[in-house]
Amino acid sequence: MKTVMIPREFSPIFLRSQSTALTRRLLLISGLLLALCSGSAVMAQHEMHNMSSAGGLDVTTMPADNAVLGSAPDSVMLHFASEMQLVKLVLKDSTNKFVDIGFRYRPVTGMHYMQNIPELAAADYYTVEWAVLDGDGKLTKGNFHFSFGSDAKPPTFYLDKMEHPQHIMSPDYRLLQ
Repeated sequence: MKTVMIPREFSPIFLRSQSTALTRRLLLISGLLLALCSGSAVMAQHEMHNMSSAGGLDVTTMPADNAVLGSAPDSVMLHFASEMQLVKLVLKDSTNKFVDIGFRYRPVTGMHYMQNIPELAAADYYTVEWAVLDGDGKLTKGNFHFSFGSDAKPPTFYLDKMEHPQHIMSPDYRLLQ
């Protein structure tokens, strides 16, 4: 009689223990997902995240661009794929009035920036403008918009109706010599 060696990966005991571990993992993940979905505040916060690109730079924002929230956010967040230096963070209402959020420039680099904001008054929408410097000193600017309230409309509802001036390209004659 010939003895055949079965690799450990194919033995019934190993497969049973692996399937038990896999089942435990799936149950844990399912439980966590259920817990996340059951909390409206957590779900609303999850829905506020957004991945966008500003000048080729990947940035995640909270609230998401064009988000409509049930209530005003307590903070704004930016997350970059690599180390950046945040040099500008401004909040404006729909009339372009600045809201003092207390941002002060600090010459440090990071990937995650969070700024608490004061209680916001009712407005059609709000705009967050930001600018960062990368490790090479390249400046990248971006913005995102959000609105909140039971009757709120997406910011693009208002922004699409605005007249935007035509940009006129003119050569920079200083470069010609």
